[in-house]
Amino acid sequence: MDDFRVGGCEFCQSTSQLLIKNQKFGNVEREDSIFRENFDAIVGLAYPSFAERGITPVFDNMINQKLLQDNLFAFYLTSKMDEEMEGLDSELTFGYYDKSKYTGDMIWHPILHKLMFGIQLDDIKVNGVPMGICGNKD
Repeated sequence: MDDFRVGGCEFCQSTSQLLIKNQKFGNVEREDSIFRENFDAIVGLAYPSFAERGITPVFDNMINQKLLQDNLFAFYLTSKMDEEMEGLDSELTFGYYDKSKYTGDMIWHPILHKLMFGIQLDDIKVNGVPMGICGNKD
Protein backbone atom coordinates (compact mmCIF):
# COMPACT_ATOMS: atom_id res chain seq x y z
CA MET A 1 0.00 0.00 0.00
CA ASP A 2 1.09 3.51 -0.69
CA ASP A 3 -0.15 7.07 -0.47
CA PHE A 4 -1.42 8.45 -3.78
CA ARG A 5 -1.67 12.12 -4.73
CA VAL A 6 -3.92 13.57 -7.42
CA GLY A 7 -3.89 17.15 -8.74
CA GLY A 8 -1.88 20.22 -7.95
CA CYS A 9 0.78 20.19 -10.64
CA GLU A 10 2.85 23.18 -11.72
CA PHE A 11 1.15 23.18 -15.15
CA CYS A 12 -2.43 23.07 -13.77
CA GLN A 13 -4.68 25.99 -12.89
CA SER A 14 -5.64 24.24 -9.65
CA THR A 15 -3.09 23.97 -6.88
CA SER A 16 -5.27 21.77 -4.70
CA GLN A 17 -4.22 18.19 -4.21
CA LEU A 18 -5.99 15.07 -2.95
CA LEU A 19 -4.03 12.66 -0.80
CA ILE A 20 -5.45 9.13 -0.83
CA LYS A 21 -3.83 7.17 1.99
CA ASN A 22 -3.04 3.46 1.95
CA GLN A 23 -4.04 2.83 -1.67
CA LYS A 24 -3.23 -0.64 -2.93
CA PHE A 25 -1.79 -0.84 -6.47
CA GLY A 26 -1.05 -3.70 -8.79
CA ASN A 27 1.04 -4.21 -11.89
CA VAL A 28 -0.32 -6.08 -14.92
CA GLU A 29 2.32 -7.66 -17.09
CA ARG A 30 0.04 -9.76 -19.29
CA GLU A 31 -3.72 -9.80 -19.83
CA ASP A 32 -5.56 -12.38 -21.95
CA SER A 33 -9.18 -11.32 -21.55
CA ILE A 34 -11.42 -8.62 -22.99
CA PHE A 35 -8.73 -5.98 -22.44
CA ARG A 36 -6.14 -7.41 -24.81
CA GLU A 37 -6.76 -5.08 -27.77
CA ASN A 38 -6.91 -1.28 -27.84
CA PHE A 39 -8.26 -0.76 -24.35
CA ASP A 40 -7.41 2.14 -22.08
CA ALA A 41 -8.62 2.63 -18.55
CA ILE A 42 -8.16 5.01 -15.69
CA VAL A 43 -7.24 3.16 -12.56
CA GLY A 44 -9.84 3.09 -9.84
CA LEU A 45 -12.88 4.71 -11.48
CA ALA A 46 -15.03 1.63 -12.13
CA TYR A 47 -17.36 0.13 -9.55
CA PRO A 48 -15.79 -2.01 -6.79
CA SER A 49 -17.41 -5.15 -8.30
CA PHE A 50 -15.10 -4.67 -11.30
CA ALA A 51 -11.98 -4.35 -9.15
CA GLU A 52 -9.60 -7.13 -8.24
CA ARG A 53 -10.82 -9.08 -5.19
CA GLY A 54 -9.71 -7.39 -1.98
CA ILE A 55 -8.77 -4.11 -3.70
CA THR A 56 -10.66 -0.88 -3.00
CA PRO A 57 -10.61 1.35 -6.11
CA VAL A 58 -9.01 4.79 -5.87
CA PHE A 59 -12.32 6.65 -6.21
CA ASP A 60 -13.95 4.56 -3.48
CA ASN A 61 -11.02 5.31 -1.18
CA MET A 62 -11.53 9.02 -1.90
CA ILE A 63 -15.16 8.60 -0.80
CA ASN A 64 -14.28 6.48 2.26
CA GLN A 65 -11.65 9.01 3.35
CA LYS A 66 -14.15 11.89 2.87
CA LEU A 67 -11.85 13.78 0.50
CA LEU A 68 -14.54 15.04 -1.91
CA GLN A 69 -17.02 17.90 -1.84
CA ASP A 70 -19.51 15.58 -3.59
CA ASN A 71 -19.03 11.89 -4.35
CA LEU A 72 -18.65 12.25 -8.10
CA PHE A 73 -16.08 12.69 -10.82
CA ALA A 74 -16.45 14.33 -14.22
CA PHE A 75 -14.66 14.38 -17.54
CA TYR A 76 -14.34 17.33 -19.90
CA LEU A 77 -13.07 16.03 -23.22
CA THR A 78 -11.68 18.16 -26.02
CA SER A 79 -10.44 17.35 -29.48
CA LYS A 80 -6.90 17.93 -30.65
CA MET A 81 -8.25 20.85 -32.73
CA ASP A 82 -9.84 22.41 -29.60
CA GLU A 83 -6.52 22.11 -27.81
CA GLU A 84 -4.51 23.63 -30.67
CA MET A 85 -6.92 26.37 -31.79
CA GLU A 86 -8.64 27.38 -28.57
CA GLY A 87 -6.12 26.38 -25.90
CA LEU A 88 -8.63 24.04 -24.25
CA ASP A 89 -7.42 20.94 -22.43
CA SER A 90 -9.32 17.83 -21.44
CA GLU A 91 -9.66 17.40 -17.70
CA LEU A 92 -10.86 15.06 -15.00
CA THR A 93 -12.30 16.54 -11.82
CA PHE A 94 -13.01 14.79 -8.52
CA GLY A 95 -15.76 15.93 -6.17
CA TYR A 96 -17.39 18.44 -8.53
CA TYR A 97 -18.14 19.23 -12.17
CA ASP A 98 -17.15 22.52 -13.77
CA LYS A 99 -20.36 24.32 -14.77
CA SER A 100 -18.41 26.59 -17.11
CA LYS A 101 -17.63 23.59 -19.35
CA TYR A 102 -21.17 23.01 -20.64
CA THR A 103 -24.44 24.77 -21.45
CA GLY A 104 -27.98 23.68 -20.64
CA ASP A 105 -29.23 21.58 -17.76
CA MET A 106 -27.39 18.64 -16.24
CA ILE A 107 -29.45 15.49 -16.75
CA TRP A 108 -28.79 12.58 -14.38
CA HIS A 109 -29.46 8.96 -15.39
CA PRO A 110 -29.60 5.86 -13.21
CA ILE A 111 -26.67 3.46 -13.56
CA LEU A 112 -28.06 0.11 -14.75
CA HIS A 113 -24.82 -1.86 -15.10
CA LYS A 114 -22.58 -1.18 -12.13
CA LEU A 115 -19.31 -2.28 -13.66
CA MET A 116 -18.42 0.50 -16.07
CA PHE A 117 -21.32 2.95 -15.65
CA GLY A 118 -23.79 1.47 -18.15
CA ILE A 119 -26.92 3.56 -18.69
CA GLN A 120 -30.00 3.00 -20.85
CA LEU A 121 -29.72 4.50 -24.33
CA ASP A 122 -33.03 4.98 -26.13
CA ASP A 123 -31.77 7.09 -29.02
CA ILE A 124 -29.40 9.85 -30.02
CA LYS A 125 -30.61 13.24 -31.17
CA VAL A 126 -28.58 15.56 -33.37
CA ASN A 127 -29.87 19.15 -33.39
CA GLY A 128 -33.09 17.83 -31.81
CA VAL A 129 -33.68 15.23 -34.53
CA PRO A 130 -33.88 11.58 -33.37
CA MET A 131 -31.50 9.30 -35.25
CA GLY A 132 -33.61 6.15 -34.68
CA ILE A 133 -30.50 4.19 -33.73
CA CYS A 134 -32.24 2.14 -31.06
CA GLY A 135 -35.58 1.83 -32.86
CA ASN A 136 -37.37 4.53 -30.84
CA LYS A 137 -39.24 7.39 -32.54
CA ASP A 138 -39.20 9.94 -29.66
